[in-house]
Amino acid sequence: MPTRRRFTVLLLALSVAAPLGAVQLPFSGYSYSIAPSDSYPDTGGGELTDGTANGPAWPAPVVLADVAYLVGWQTTLPTITFNFASTVTINSVSAFFADSDDAAGVSLPATVTLGDGASFSQVFTVTNPAGSGTTVQSVFNGFSLTTNTLTLRFTLGTAQQWTMLSEVHAFGTAAVPEPASTGLVLGAAALGLVATRRRRTRI
Repeated sequence: MPTRRRFTVLLLALSVAAPLGAVQLPFSGYSYSIAPSDSYPDTGGGELTDGTANGPAWPAPVVLADVAYLVGWQTTLPTITFNFASTVTINSVSAFFADSDDAAGVSLPATVTLGDGASFSQVFTVTNPAGSGTTVQSVFNGFSLTTNTLTLRFTLGTAQQWTMLSEVHAFGTAAVPEPASTGLVLGAAALGLVATRRRRTRI
């Protein structure tokens, strides 16, 4: 087999296992250390991952029916634990909180802490954008966490009363199998095949 063709086989083998970039990682489920308020419950236990992220929030003239998609806590600080079906590497997390600038006692959290429930914990400050009355996406990145569990905690914002969350997304790559090691295995197999064919040709 010509040299150029051998390298083409190797490159193809490596490219099959190469990561194509961060993607949204599906959760297998989640739980709360403190249940949401009965006034703003997690209906069906899946509102934080149902795909409904953006929408109206307080202040008036919003009514309860408009904010039914929000999960809320009053003066309590829960830990939300998200689980994955397998080990993943997380590089970014987005959380959609109600940005109401204290209207109806609702405000963005002051900080969010991400962790793995064991050795990793990082605190992020939540930036309050201009305007209010909607849910806003807070993005937390600049880290790399390999885990099958993601924990999220927050501290109370300026209203010191209600914190309301609609959705959480995690982005990254699958960590098992490791892309680099898988690529090496495939590459070695391709080279072995090339060497075997060359020996047969010479016999």
